[in-house]
Amino acid sequence: MASVTQQAARLPARRIPFLPALSRAAAVWISALTLVFGLISLFYLLLTSSIATAGYDIQRLQAEQRDWELKNEQLQLELAKMQSLAWVEGRATQLGMRKPDRVVTVHVTLPPARNGGDDGR
Repeated sequence: MASVTQQAARLPARRIPFLPALSRAAAVWISALTLVFGLISLFYLLLTSSIATAGYDIQRLQAEQRDWELKNEQLQLELAKMQSLAWVEGRATQLGMRKPDRVVTVHVTLPPARNGGDDGR
């Protein structure tokens, strides 16, 4: 086993031919810059995905708002229809109501109001 270790020690270090030899400090700086670039890229990706998600949420909420506005307009139309005299008369007829045969008017005479600011309390 010692012979394998000795043979490995005698072999020249293999390098990738197109990369220059780097000092330890340069390798640390390149690794740090690569890490920083990776973190910035990750942050950018998270930021753009959250913006896209917010955009989809806005579109969904705008569609929901349009639906509620349409329902509101439909309810206002229905309310106006139910407040019309013709609709009320038609509905009363459906319920079996009819116009009276004669009209009775009742006149009520109230006693005169007291003077002096007393409301009768």
